Amino acid sequence: MILYCAVGYRSALAADMIQRIGDSNIWFLAVGWAAWQEAGAPIETAIF
Repeated sequence: MILYCAVGYRSALAADMIQRIGDSNIWFLAVGWAAWQEAGAPIETAIF
């Protein structure tokens, strides 16, 4: 599971909570979504 929020703070908190209940396959975007976009990092979108 990959978590993200605007600046990275809330996603880090959520990742910690999820790991505490036993799921260890958690990743979060530490720099936040805004910094990811500003850096020109790749973005994929899909509709499921």
